[in-house]
Amino acid sequence: MKYSYPYKEWLGGLIFFIIITIYGVFLIYDIQPTWFYWIGYLALCYLLIDWYWSKFILYKSKHISITNSYMEFSFNHNRNKKRYIAEEIEYIINSNHKQRLKTHNVTHFFMKNGDYYYLTREINNYERLKKDLKKRFPNKYFAVKDSFYGVLEEDKKSIILEKLKNS
Repeated sequence: MKYSYPYKEWLGGLIFFIIITIYGVFLIYDIQPTWFYWIGYLALCYLLIDWYWSKFILYKSKHISITNSYMEFSFNHNRNKKRYIAEEIEYIINSNHKQRLKTHNVTHFFMKNGDYYYLTREINNYERLKKDLKKRFPNKYFAVKDSFYGVLEEDKKSIILEKLKNS
């Protein structure tokens, strides 16, 4: 199953902003200001449209594919595609992290070669992803009952495994 990031929202924002830009051009034309306003307005619109477009392309290229035999992570415009077979996956740990008055549900992926990935609710169908991971990798999927407080900056694997043993 392929899980993707919410790129359609960025496309909707881009289309909405292009419509606003066109309306702004007509408005500025009616006012007939000096050339300085035209250059400033069009430069600002170009920068914002470019920002929306880069976010759309970035999120469209990110996805996670999961089957019974492998798991594939694709990030950074499909340049960093990593495929791991089921034997290469060491732990999949679901935990809650409390930071700045908010609780984040995070799924950590630890591979035997030392690679580390994590996913948050930002991905589409996150709850279905967790159920799918639990079904396809039942002996490698664990859930930590306690919450982590603050940012984990040191050895994440040992901290998470210690919390898993205590819960």
